Amino acid sequence: MRIISVFKRLVIVMLALMLVGCSVFSSSVSGPESPSLSALETEPPAGQGDETEAQSAPSLAATSTPLLETETPERSEPLEEEIVILYSRAGQVWALDIQQGTERQLTEFAADSVIREMIPSPDGRYLAMVLNGSLLHILDLESTLLIESIDATPDLLGSLIWSPGSTAVYYKQVVIDPDTSAPIGTELWRVTGEPAAGAVRLFGLEEANGRDLTPLLALPAGHLVVSASSNDEVPTYFLLAEGELSPLGFGPFQGGTIFDFLPDTYRLLVADPGHSAIYAVTLVLFEGLSNPVLLTPDEDAIYLSARFGEDLTRVLVRRSRGSAGVEVCVVPADGSTDLRVLPVEPGYTALAAEWLDSRRVVIQM
Repeated sequence: MRIISVFKRLVIVMLALMLVGCSVFSSSVSGPESPSLSALETEPPAGQGDETEAQSAPSLAATSTPLLETETPERSEPLEEEIVILYSRAGQVWALDIQQGTERQLTEFAADSVIREMIPSPDGRYLAMVLNGSLLHILDLESTLLIESIDATPDLLGSLIWSPGSTAVYYKQVVIDPDTSAPIGTELWRVTGEPAAGAVRLFGLEEANGRDLTPLLALPAGHLVVSASSNDEVPTYFLLAEGELSPLGFGPFQGGTIFDFLPDTYRLLVADPGHSAIYAVTLVLFEGLSNPVLLTPDEDAIYLSARFGEDLTRVLVRRSRGSAGVEVCVVPADGSTDLRVLPVEPGYTALAAEWLDSRRVVIQM
């Protein structure tokens, strides 16, 4: 099979990679101007009426070397020519071009930098990352320039999610008391990458409320699905629209995991709280989840991830199943639960699940 032959050619290269998971944050960049996110696609604003708070960050040099030697091929080209693997090593972002079998350093952060979150935009052009816990960078993968940098020190950033149109990044900011270093609240923010726009605060909760907010899903209309939890309790879910939280009913999926989302149909892939099954459900605004369809068979397995296939007729899942270990599988999206295990070399199952889904940019952490 094609996936096996491609990965065999990469074994020597991949063995040399020491992938480091970390949390990073950085600063604005001098150099050639890169197009803003919102200049590429218009998306309705979220949190209208909220006050804009621009953040400043120190200057940081960035390379102008393109990520790929040639333009991105059309979808009709062989799949191997489209995939770029991004990973962090020694505090920098690196890219492995599957077609060429070569790697390239994309950033020039300080030597002691640590990267934890890296999230590519849906269109594969940008990479959002958290550096050193308090710095948010957005990297243009075509120019390898940082088009936005937010410094929230001493606060901590995380839970990055992209808007469906690749026009904005939403994130959680844990507010830290500079005197005691204790968390005193949680806020939700949005950054668009527009010149001098900075970040916009969408919502916040005081620590006294005993709730921790996490953005889960960005909707086309600029709304957010967020979870609120306290200590070890089962989270509750809300729709954040124009600065107001409205409860959402998740029913039996309360405490489960959202794996994928189709913005055109508001169809989601979710796992039950025990990750023992994958369902396709519909999100109804201001109400919650409805029309669940069981996709996976009744087997003793833990489901680790799920994505809609490119043609939407199939779903790609990654699961752990006893002595079989981690498997990459395909199931129909119609609920027939006819699961098929794909032959993938051990050690590459996470990568294969993304690769088979025709995503141009893959994150390997």
